[in-house]
Amino acid sequence: MEHVLNNVKIVALCVSGGKDSAVSASVAMETLKQLNYRGKVVMLYAHTPLAVNENLEYVKRLADYLGVELVVVQPPKGHGLEYIKVAGIPTPWRRWCMHRWKLEPMLEWAKKQPKPLMFVIGIRVSESQRRFTVYYRHTKEKVWFWNGFYYYAPILDWDSAKVWKYIEEKGIPRNPLWSVKGHSSHDCVICIPYSIQRKEKWLWLKSNYPEIFEKLYTLWRHAQSVKKLRVMIDLDEVKKQATLF
Repeated sequence: MEHVLNNVKIVALCVSGGKDSAVSASVAMETLKQLNYRGKVVMLYAHTPLAVNENLEYVKRLADYLGVELVVVQPPKGHGLEYIKVAGIPTPWRRWCMHRWKLEPMLEWAKKQPKPLMFVIGIRVSESQRRFTVYYRHTKEKVWFWNGFYYYAPILDWDSAKVWKYIEEKGIPRNPLWSVKGHSSHDCVICIPYSIQRKEKWLWLKSNYPEIFEKLYTLWRHAQSVKKLRVMIDLDEVKKQATLF
């Protein structure tokens, strides 16, 4: 790690508002201080068209807590919420939103920065079989180079219990959304209903974020009209139902 940092000009702490990326950013800052890193450190957050303001406010607090500059990136004009009219509503089988709304804006920002650049990411191999398969070979060093950038995953081999223990012991600021029942995604609420395609999740979204639901409903209707229906749930039925509270 130390020999890599000697050449890195800028470290970008990638955060989503979730607990893993928050802890990863904090652990990375501890490592950078221990190794006496002298380069620039920023916190990088992709504010998607379906993010909620509470999440952005939390990310701002986290950046202040860690004492780093916050850089917020967004999709370019024409590739925001209106892009659903082109690609359809995202689903577990077509996660174009991850690339279009998060990864691409982050990479576009990174391309304009001094090189070499290191991304700090909060992935864990215990989260899924796919992540275990792809990233297990990096669990020893936790640092690798790919496609022009360095990547550092400080909690790659942690389990969820260790993450929560770290939050408690270090007093990491908590995102209020972590304790909201049903709120499993923070930087983009489309993950909540589409992850399992259940009607009650769409009803949860309608009840908690009615403005976002109405936007998605309008786009869903458009998707139907142009035969780009990607949602397995009839949102007309959800719209007719009463909210949960």
